Amino acid sequence: MFKSKWTFPFLCVLLLVETFCYYTALPFFTAGSLAYFFSGILIAVFPLFFSIQAEKQITNRIVTVVQVGFFLLFANWMFNLFRLDVLQGPPPIKEHADMLLFVKVMAERFLSGDAKIYAKITEVWGVDSSAPYLPAMWLPYALPIALGQDLRWASFLFVILSILLAFISVHRSGIKWTWQLAILPSLALLINRLISQGCWYFTQTEEGVVILYYTLICVALIWTNWNLVGIALALCLLSRFLPVIMIPSAVILLLPLYKTDLRKILFYSITTVLLIILFSGTFDEIVNMASIPFKYRDALNNNTNLTSIEELNNKLGMAKFFAQPGIIFKGMSVPVTLVATLIFAFALKKWNPDVRIEYQLLCLLKLTLVFFLNFQIGVDEYLLYTSSIVSLFIVIGYSNSLRKNILNAAS
Repeated sequence: MFKSKWTFPFLCVLLLVETFCYYTALPFFTAGSLAYFFSGILIAVFPLFFSIQAEKQITNRIVTVVQVGFFLLFANWMFNLFRLDVLQGPPPIKEHADMLLFVKVMAERFLSGDAKIYAKITEVWGVDSSAPYLPAMWLPYALPIALGQDLRWASFLFVILSILLAFISVHRSGIKWTWQLAILPSLALLINRLISQGCWYFTQTEEGVVILYYTLICVALIWTNWNLVGIALALCLLSRFLPVIMIPSAVILLLPLYKTDLRKILFYSITTVLLIILFSGTFDEIVNMASIPFKYRDALNNNTNLTSIEELNNKLGMAKFFAQPGIIFKGMSVPVTLVATLIFAFALKKWNPDVRIEYQLLCLLKLTLVFFLNFQIGVDEYLLYTSSIVSLFIVIGYSNSLRKNILNAAS
């Protein structure tokens, strides 16, 4: 593994480039798509072969106080914005936030004891619509509804908790404050993206819970907590189900030297999945739930909002480069992602970089998101946020190498 004092600043620059491309959705879309795609790949690959030169552990109480104070001020500011723009604003409407309304119907069915949570939903559009989400996606919204509150409280609290975990991770990393400042511009852009356009991320999407689930799996990996990895993986699988694509590659990396860790992940993942299904009362609707990923795939492949190359050119992603006039290639994302992650896993096995398996898995998760999202047909921009979250934690986890928390002792 190569060592240089410039590796961490370079990684911060890559993070800023990727975040800026996502934040602005650049007006020069071809250059923006290429910059976004390749900066994502480099964020996943670069840390595995370039390490930071040894630095003295930083433990400064003043820095800790500043971090705590900054987070409290930030949380108060976010709450005021949420109160003014969301709670005192108009309720969700189907034209802009139909998925939130679907989540509300499913949560209300759960609270009323309705045995058919996954029955057709007519309350949103007035016609039969399939229930779109697995239990971990709609269950968190049941609590604010049960308390008679706006269901979007769940999104807000989950996002605040995610940012708190990011602050704690930065503090645990022990990096010097100048390096912490290097991460701030990207974090500021990501937060600003949440609250732009009248806090659109809270008013129009249900992605707050997904942010927390991916934050949990990132934190579990950089803190080397295999039990939490299993729980977070189950939550991700029962919300967006995207991590299933990386499972073959993850197994390649974990075997044969990490069988104990793999058993822990499997035990806690399976246990969490069963508990959620049993608690949500959807055990007898497993067949309906199992069909949701395929319905999601079909919806993407038959996206009626994208009928021309011109419309593809107005979105981030690589699909525009593989489309011809009158022809839009569909169903590319899964096979392309599967091939890319398998090549990545076999390459790591062959070269065996001096990086602990937890960090390799975090980089594998990032690579999975990069290929899957970039090769979707006109992926919605709010789905890209999870990829940026993983990038942020790759940078934070990379700095943990100062404590030899990520790098093997041999390095």
